[in-house]
Amino acid sequence: MPNNRALVQRIVGWLLWPARALQRQFWSLFVNPECVGSELLGSVAGKRVCYVMQGRSRAERILLKQACRKLGFPLPERLRRENLGGKDIYVILGRPSFRWRNDENSDLSRLRHYLETSPITDLTLVPVAVYWGRAPHNEKSIWRLVFMRHWRPPNYIQRLHALLFNRQHITLHYGLPFSLQKAIGGRMDTVYARQKTERLLRVHFHRQRLATLGPDVSHRRTLIQQIIDSSSVQSAVQEARKESRKSASRLKATARKYALEIVAHKSYVVIRIADHAMRWFWKKIYRGINIYGSERVVSAAKYHELVYLPCHRSYIDSILLPYAIFLIGLDSPHIATGNNLNLPVVGQIMRRCGAWFVRRSGITPLYLKVSKAYLRLMLQRGFSIGFFAEGGRSRTGLLLSAKKGLLLMTLEIYLSSVRKPLAFVPLYFGYEKVMDGKSYSKELKGRKKQKETLPRFIKAIKGNFFKRNYGQVHVNFGEPIYLKDFLESRNPSAGSHTNPSDEMLNDVTRDLGEEAMTNINRSVVVLEVNLVSCCFASSPEKELSEEDLSEKIALLVSLIKGVPVSNTYVLAESRPEKILDRCRDLKVISFHAGPSKNYITLEEKEAGSPEWYKNNILHTLLLPSLVCLVCHSVEHPSRKTVFDICRLVYPYLKTEYHLTWTSDELEAALDRCCEVLDKIGILEANEEVVRVASKEAASSQKTQFIQSFSSRVLGLYLFTVRLVESHENNSIRIGNIRSYIELMDKKAFGHKVLTGHSDLQTIKNFIHGMVEDGLLELSDTRSLVKTHGFERMRACLDAINID
Repeated sequence: MPNNRALVQRIVGWLLWPARALQRQFWSLFVNPECVGSELLGSVAGKRVCYVMQGRSRAERILLKQACRKLGFPLPERLRRENLGGKDIYVILGRPSFRWRNDENSDLSRLRHYLETSPITDLTLVPVAVYWGRAPHNEKSIWRLVFMRHWRPPNYIQRLHALLFNRQHITLHYGLPFSLQKAIGGRMDTVYARQKTERLLRVHFHRQRLATLGPDVSHRRTLIQQIIDSSSVQSAVQEARKESRKSASRLKATARKYALEIVAHKSYVVIRIADHAMRWFWKKIYRGINIYGSERVVSAAKYHELVYLPCHRSYIDSILLPYAIFLIGLDSPHIATGNNLNLPVVGQIMRRCGAWFVRRSGITPLYLKVSKAYLRLMLQRGFSIGFFAEGGRSRTGLLLSAKKGLLLMTLEIYLSSVRKPLAFVPLYFGYEKVMDGKSYSKELKGRKKQKETLPRFIKAIKGNFFKRNYGQVHVNFGEPIYLKDFLESRNPSAGSHTNPSDEMLNDVTRDLGEEAMTNINRSVVVLEVNLVSCCFASSPEKELSEEDLSEKIALLVSLIKGVPVSNTYVLAESRPEKILDRCRDLKVISFHAGPSKNYITLEEKEAGSPEWYKNNILHTLLLPSLVCLVCHSVEHPSRKTVFDICRLVYPYLKTEYHLTWTSDELEAALDRCCEVLDKIGILEANEEVVRVASKEAASSQKTQFIQSFSSRVLGLYLFTVRLVESHENNSIRIGNIRSYIELMDKKAFGHKVLTGHSDLQTIKNFIHGMVEDGLLELSDTRSLVKTHGFERMRACLDAINID
């Protein structure tokens, strides 16, 4: 019987060969699948490879060969006894077809049997999955239910539909290779080997499908009803009923209204249409997106539920976040967005793309419970989510401190009900030109923030967007924070708490927020416009010669590369001439010929923005600037004295600017600062002394330029110390800091210190930091009381020569 079956199969194969050849040619002409994870196959060079596929679709096998040919990998052949010893092969994980439906006839059983009787001792298994579209979807439309991509394998009609209308979203995922011999632990039993290998592969394919397509989505009305019926919302309704004396039905109607306002209505049809629109948008306005570090998040997505925490620099971030994640082959997340963007038409499109809207004001206890119930359902069902931990957009270009709201809510839900591992993924967004620049400049000068409206949105698109080149957008995925490891590193029993105390939750949330913001800064993308803006923002001249500007840029590059903030940061360009050419293409700067040299000025439209772009990368320059400033200020400085002063000030700089070096890493970072500054001729550093190289170096523009990055914030710290000292008998109260600052004589510092809200916030943060560290104490009347440690801080800041 087996011999007859093999003969029949061979005859049928000969007869169908012309049709199959035509089919292969057809797929190669019309389909070019996107290959994800091909870099994982770099470790299998020189090994025998066996590709494992889930289904028996011939089209998927053709796509596998096509992808291997495109990437230069050996072409796999169907599993046969005669080609086992010499070629790479592929096998099917699915059950055998037709009437021979027993486990012994499965590809994996035959593979293990062949290995037992052949000289080949091991094979490297490579899981391969083909997805005919992206994102699961349930809709009322019968047409969509038939043709949309679901979790179940597509049939012939769905594959044809994908070929005709969705072929740009056909993706082929290579999984992490693993040894068959190691997977089964060396056991030669065929049944055991097949069962364990199948189990490993099915778990892998399930996780890959979950990461790529997201969880299976139920209908929105069902989801809203589950929110209303949840115990937390029901208890909130009962509490509100006691307080307001409203009927339960009326309060439930209010809760339903809140849910309708919040809950997303994700639709793959809209996402696919939006994808085409976004491709045009990024090419037309932003000239494309550069993505870095995607392998970190793709790896984490297979075993963890993801919470994306991007920085917030522009209102475009809400569009950029899901699109960037969609581009790297993962399911686009549900994103918490301010309800100020819930505009007519625009809000509905965003909701269909996965946005859920949250209020920033008018939050009642019932609204809070509905929001938390929705977030709980998303996390329990395995949806990836994203929100901006800073709360609002940064008007100054600096990374803001994380707000507790959604972070605290996520932690509470995780500790009480979510058992799947959770990972927070920080993202850095770098814009060569930010669309919000003009409004930021006006708001920092005192104009109130304008409310978003549909007419203003349309006017902005029509009158501004299509007339300017905003350059490129850069997205860098930072190192994920694995919540279980994070909790255990702070408290080994923290992960087991189902009802943690409020104090514990607040402490963990604060630490998690600081870690997330630090990881965002670790993933900074240093762009050409940032470097040029640093030079103009730190220089009193509005016009610089090309030679001077190139020298300053080269100096900045040396500092950033010499004292790197992490191994995940990105420096877009390091050559000054290329940096200037790029900024000229973006119309950020203009060249003017002088009598003997070329001069460069900022374009008039960009004249108010250099401080904002400088602040994007300020944290990369603060530490070498601090070392340079301290060495320049202290007479006869020893290495120990310089390092002691830096160590005293550093914790406050770290909190304010989310600097990336821990207390254990600070010593090595200070050593690197000294080496770099010595190399460029500003300092002379040895094991005992760190001093200014010469009088000429001390007064040079190069030295003053480097010192300018830290002198501003240290000036504010000195101003704060003098503010506290100027009030005798502990008369200054922490709740009235602003009024005390406004009344203080600015001439005591030499010039006006406060220029905006960010300076006031820096002073407040410094005071709160000194209170936490015990340099100041709070009396019963909330007045500030100086301690012995405060005197040390005052002496330290007085020793630094801040002009």
